[in-house]
Amino acid sequence: RQLDSLRGRSRELEQQLQTAGRNNRRLTDLLELTRDEMEELKKALHADGQAPFTFGTVTSGLRMAFGGHFFTDVAIAGLVTFLVIWLLYALIYRWAWSRTSDEAID
Repeated sequence: RQLDSLRGRSRELEQQLQTAGRNNRRLTDLLELTRDEMEELKKALHADGQAPFTFGTVTSGLRMAFGGHFFTDVAIAGLVTFLVIWLLYALIYRWAWSRTSDEAID
């Protein structure tokens, strides 16, 4: 009787180990997939900055080509835009004193 009980328990443990092994493989696959997606996201975020810069450069070039603006107008506008974006980004994300806690917002 005890032997049958031990054999049954042994089978249960083997099944649990197999299940744990399958779950471990699933988690490993999920982590690899997540890592790959994170790398793709990093690449996409890096590439996102190129499209607005290209658009602004082309638009500025066309405005100068059609005689609507001088180079200094375009250069100063680009510099001011860059500084405003940089300051707002720093205010929102980088400077610790400007961060608001969730409790303060609620």
